Amino acid sequence: MKTIIVKFIVLFLFSISVHAQMGIGTTDPSAALDVNTIDNGIASMRLNPQNNPTGTQTGQLTVINGILYMFDAVRGKWLSLESTSLGFGRLGQGSDPAEVEYAGGDTRRSPIMPFDGTIVGISMSATNDNSREILLFINETVVPNNDINNNIDGVFNLDQSTLRYVNNNFNLDFEAGDVLRFEMESDVNDIENLIIDIRVKWRQNN
Repeated sequence: MKTIIVKFIVLFLFSISVHAQMGIGTTDPSAALDVNTIDNGIASMRLNPQNNPTGTQTGQLTVINGILYMFDAVRGKWLSLESTSLGFGRLGQGSDPAEVEYAGGDTRRSPIMPFDGTIVGISMSATNDNSREILLFINETVVPNNDINNNIDGVFNLDQSTLRYVNNNFNLDFEAGDVLRFEMESDVNDIENLIIDIRVKWRQNN
């Protein structure tokens, strides 16, 4: 009987500890899970790589080829935790049509993407706009207008009251070797001092 009581107490205490803070290398955790590195040359945590990751819930982590990925359940894909910013712009008024420069450089030479990836965010602003459309190209093909899903739409209009466009839910894939660039449509109107920032994350295909 004593043995049964002792086992019950141990199980009860264990169930409480499961729902409490947990410390590894510390008896005084300051978070739900606190991993405290002991000075013995061993890293705090190691994630073993997966060659073919699978996932169904956001928050899962894996390391593949030296890049840390998290499964994005909203977009349904493994995306790098890091994001890379690519900047485009056009000082003053453009010609007709007007190509938009990458990082203040060449209008035709935009960066070649080193890995498969996904555009996850786009922001734009200008000092003047007369409803001229801004077009996103992948390689030499314009990404088509999509009235049903503006998260994969390649045709943009600035808000006429704020002269801005912001979309943090973008979800447009590209492949390694692709070139991204922007252009203003042919029009008698113009956009002045256009600035574009796109955020990309590297994508691991299942």
